[in-house]
Amino acid sequence: MIILIDGPEKAGKSTLAKVLAEQLHGTIRRWGPVDPDDRVYTPFLKEDSMSTRWFIWDRGWPSEHVYGKLLNRDRRLTSDPWLGEWLHGRAVQTSGVRIILLPTGAVDTGDLRDSSDLPVNPRAEFEAFMQYGKDFDYLMLTNYYTEESVLSNAELIISRLGAANIMPPPKYAGYPNAKVVFVGERRNDKSKMIPPGSWLPFTSRLTSELGRRLGPKAMQCGWTNVGDVPLEFLANKFVVACGEVAAEWLEDSGIARLVIPHPAWLYRYNTAAARNKRDLTDKILTLIGDFQNEQNP
Repeated sequence: MIILIDGPEKAGKSTLAKVLAEQLHGTIRRWGPVDPDDRVYTPFLKEDSMSTRWFIWDRGWPSEHVYGKLLNRDRRLTSDPWLGEWLHGRAVQTSGVRIILLPTGAVDTGDLRDSSDLPVNPRAEFEAFMQYGKDFDYLMLTNYYTEESVLSNAELIISRLGAANIMPPPKYAGYPNAKVVFVGERRNDKSKMIPPGSWLPFTSRLTSELGRRLGPKAMQCGWTNVGDVPLEFLANKFVVACGEVAAEWLEDSGIARLVIPHPAWLYRYNTAAARNKRDLTDKILTLIGDFQNEQNP
């Protein structure tokens, strides 16, 4: 299980991580610039998110995007923060909590910085992390640089933690209490269409396209494949069956479901029939996004 803490330089991330590690008897992982790109997180995400112990991550993929932009780094997340949450963030949603820790103001950290810190404008850095957290539904916390502030933030984080997820990734990704869950076919891990760092449901090139159509709202949904979760888990959710295999699996369950074409067909072809289905699916996804807004005002 993972607690991811990210935010500007000198925001107090390491101090908060230390307090959480002490209170939860957890392990801290500290990340700096990664090479060659964010795919290096994958093996640790697999291990930590499925563990019954707590791992506190000091920085992660949000930094890859923020500093990629501020420092003009040639990284795939520089211009595509959505991909970081799709490939990595959904695992933490399933079995942990994602946090952006901000100082009381960007200028507050100016006197705390030294040559070991990244050479970025504190105001631009502050605003970039704040916008990232808002876009992707992070728990946003403020550090007032007092012991009471640190302990209060730690207490709030711990109150948000649930028990170990009974369906850890990769069987399921996203919030366990998501109102909308997409169900696909069984994953083909040998496919050449799976990009580096992919291990969660719906992360082949074509199935990812379905998530991209939802944008950040995709992170408010649940994602799984046929047979990976008990049908009872889906009983009180609105299920979107992607393709005939998923529809047949759900057919006799009595679960409310909507059937759309599987993304492997929907986005592979450019025939008139495929274009018409894509247009209809886009309208359906817009309605799902509106429904999510109503559920998460």
